[in-house]
Amino acid sequence: MKIGFQTSKYNGLTLENELNFAIKYNVDFFDIFFDEWLPNQITKTELEIIKELGTPKLSDNDLNSLLEFVRDLQPVTATIHFDKLTFELLKTIFDKLKNSTVISIENTIPDNHVIYQENYIDFMRKAANTFPVQATFDTGHCHANHYDLLQTVNKLCDNGINIATVHAHDND
Repeated sequence: MKIGFQTSKYNGLTLENELNFAIKYNVDFFDIFFDEWLPNQITKTELEIIKELGTPKLSDNDLNSLLEFVRDLQPVTATIHFDKLTFELLKTIFDKLKNSTVISIENTIPDNHVIYQENYIDFMRKAANTFPVQATFDTGHCHANHYDLLQTVNKLCDNGINIATVHAHDND
């Protein structure tokens, strides 16, 4: 198991401080969460630190800037929330990102896709049958949705859905 660190707008730190924290504690992965900001807002200093950290994971829905950033950086994984993700958008992502980055789809609160009106497991079953996607399993989101963690993991695995990353927290 590898341990990572995810940025958060709620911890009061700047991105540079979070990056330096990750370096200081030698984390295995660094997850950049684009929470109300975009890749073009990263300073040159922050970008140098990001490259020093290696290949971080990315999260966001702003397609053009994110895809360009992913193409340039070639992270291990790029995580997207499932609740508004369309199959058309997945096709666009795979058409534009012809590299080794794993596209990982995360469970959300609430467990309901706003367009397809289905839950995470049903969405992932369909997505994995069409695209080489994997799962980001968020324990806090699972708990907040009142699901049993082990049962949910087993459902993913029983449906042949690989879990690329796990966000382990209590959502508090």
